[in-house]
Amino acid sequence: MGHLQRDEPIIVSCVVGPGHDGRAEVVAELLYPNGGRSWLSIGEEALSRAVDAAGVTSLDGLTGQPWTVLVAGLNMPGLNMPGLDMPGLNMPGQPISTT
Repeated sequence: MGHLQRDEPIIVSCVVGPGHDGRAEVVAELLYPNGGRSWLSIGEEALSRAVDAAGVTSLDGLTGQPWTVLVAGLNMPGLNMPGLDMPGLNMPGQPISTT
């Protein structure tokens, strides 16, 4: 199972859901350290890369993993992800911002 750090959300569930283009997507529920929850829809190509990055073989294997395995699934050459350039975003291994 993934390595939970106090300062990052973890994946608590993954279910198949409908995508906006009619193709199936996976909806991942994230649990934040403060108890907040959010949901992300992940297309099949990104999901395949995320599962590989997490080193698991099924959706159930993503449960307990840090949310950053989903980012690994989206990390494609040429993909512009301005939200990941935010100075306040703490990636694993980086100190927590206190400002």
